Amino acid sequence: MLYTIQPDEMKRVERRMMEATGTSGLTLMERAAAHVADAAAPYLRDGGRLLVLCGQGNNGGDGLAAARLLMGRMPGLKTVIWRLPGAPSAETAVQWTRLDAFTARLTVRPLEKGLPAETIRPVCVLDALFGTGLNRPLEGVALEAARWLNGSGLPVVAVDIPSGLDGRTGYPVGMEVGGAAVRATATVTFHRPKPGLFLGEGPDTCGRVVVGDIGIPDEWDGTPGLALLNRGDRLLPARRRNTHKGDYGRVLALVGSPGMAGAAAICATAALRAGAGLVTVACPASVVPVVQAVCPCATCLPLPESNAQEAWQTLLPALERADALVAGCGMGQGKPAADLLDRLIPWLCEHHLPAVLDADALNLLVKGSAMGRRLPDSVALTPHIGEAARLLGTDAARVAADQVASARALRERYGGLAVLKSATTVLIGAKGEGLNAYGAAAMAKGGSGDALAGVLGALMAGAKTYGLTDIRLLMAACALHGLAGLAASEARGERGMLATDLCDALGQVPDVIERESAGVAACEAPCAATFDASTLSMRSSEEEAALVAGENTPAPAKPHPAREALGRMVRVTVDRPLGTRHPERREVVYGLNYGYVADVLAADNEWQDAYVLGVSEPVEVFEGEVVAVIHRLNGVEDKWVVAARGTRTTEQEVRARTAFVEQYFKSEVFLK
Repeated sequence: MLYTIQPDEMKRVERRMMEATGTSGLTLMERAAAHVADAAAPYLRDGGRLLVLCGQGNNGGDGLAAARLLMGRMPGLKTVIWRLPGAPSAETAVQWTRLDAFTARLTVRPLEKGLPAETIRPVCVLDALFGTGLNRPLEGVALEAARWLNGSGLPVVAVDIPSGLDGRTGYPVGMEVGGAAVRATATVTFHRPKPGLFLGEGPDTCGRVVVGDIGIPDEWDGTPGLALLNRGDRLLPARRRNTHKGDYGRVLALVGSPGMAGAAAICATAALRAGAGLVTVACPASVVPVVQAVCPCATCLPLPESNAQEAWQTLLPALERADALVAGCGMGQGKPAADLLDRLIPWLCEHHLPAVLDADALNLLVKGSAMGRRLPDSVALTPHIGEAARLLGTDAARVAADQVASARALRERYGGLAVLKSATTVLIGAKGEGLNAYGAAAMAKGGSGDALAGVLGALMAGAKTYGLTDIRLLMAACALHGLAGLAASEARGERGMLATDLCDALGQVPDVIERESAGVAACEAPCAATFDASTLSMRSSEEEAALVAGENTPAPAKPHPAREALGRMVRVTVDRPLGTRHPERREVVYGLNYGYVADVLAADNEWQDAYVLGVSEPVEVFEGEVVAVIHRLNGVEDKWVVAARGTRTTEQEVRARTAFVEQYFKSEVFLK
């Protein structure tokens, strides 16, 4: 699990650690720079050209140190630095002197009255203009540089945060006065991620986020932060074999109205797909046939449509039997619905039944007779930005401008738990706060919120079995919903996915998360500038001795079928040349020529995909030998790596050169 840290808190943590341990700012800078260099290396080639946009603060020093490390690794790499005017910080001044050893391959141009004219196009850019300390909008030549960079089509690696982005809110600094920010392909942040990398425009601005460990021990960092689930975290415990439907609870869904039966069916289906033992839909009698036809695994409780007191008396026994309630999806805002909600809210305050209030229930809450009651912590409010604005008596722009503050204000005003839905959802519980960064643009479609309400209801109903705290339950539900949306989007496309597709995908989400949260990779240890060869062995000396003596020799493994392609001569038709952007993931820039082998069908019944290794310019066709196979562990999409005949490569090189795409997948690499 990851935890965010506010930019000002990060500065305090660094200062405490340096004062207590004697670690210098230069040491932290070198550790940070090593992570930046690692992130930029896959976009570069020896003999290419690196451009560094450099400010005079420590962010600029990180960029200078990274450029020095990259030139040390690549003897043919040349670097151009566009330097903002002003006096450098003490650490950045030292980094300028350390570049003296590379003056033959270094060009420095002032970034003052306008952008320098470059005759040779760079291969990759480091954005080291400004870090998280920026407190004013980009202006002048810095703004001009950011706009040029955003229109260049070049891969951009941002240092700590894209220049101009607010590390708290995820919007450009000074957004209300026309603020702008650099759009990065990858962002390398340090120690802990800043919340602005995930909120607002952060996900579209930051690209893939890498969290680099710069050696700050936990003992010097006791600051709270927003929690994020990430790859390797468990969503829910596995089901026991000896179990029954009662273990996973009864969900009562007070949803649906004439013309909105679909919302009821989606909510109920999502609750069932998320693991609820039983789901009962309480809805107007006239929509029961539709709900039962679309969701036959749920039972229905027909409610009288004209008499609120009769409807309440019909609903009450079901409420008393339920383990969780979902109310509001497609419920309508007419008088029958309002009268029911006016009775329901006081009952929930007295009985503390776990409940989700969504959609129409939230809108009715604002104007109902129960307005002003403080909800217990058993009730979750799940507004989107517009609904939250109505609940808070403000406008949507203000809510969106600071989602965390708005979510906290919801809990402060209404009590309960706050789930403020957006591209990244803010979760405020009684015992913690978190973010959910899982999801897809395809989920911006009617019915997605109804599905989330059903998932939340299911997990609330099974809370005793799952044993989750309130914030952990909210995080698990939102991640389950978002991961299902991602899977459905990949199957149906960002435009074509429906909420019903998301429901179908819910049952396929694994218990342990296999995806990085919003493309976030956490480095496990600080990078070092040098390596001791003795640390490269994966075996102990005793294990090595046993193998030499022939002891414990493993049986020969059966060759993997993917290896059969190795050594084969093929012709690659390149349809995504070096330097082009991915047609769907625009933050992905191809660092190799990429295409297909037209006479070989892959397992997905498409032509076999292939990377071209060892060619430093865009080509249309390439003939060569399959020197490696990247076997993706989803069992479908093997990728061939093709190079000139006789080429030998390593797994490290293959992974580094294909990381612009393959970083998003778990894989094995087979070599000739």
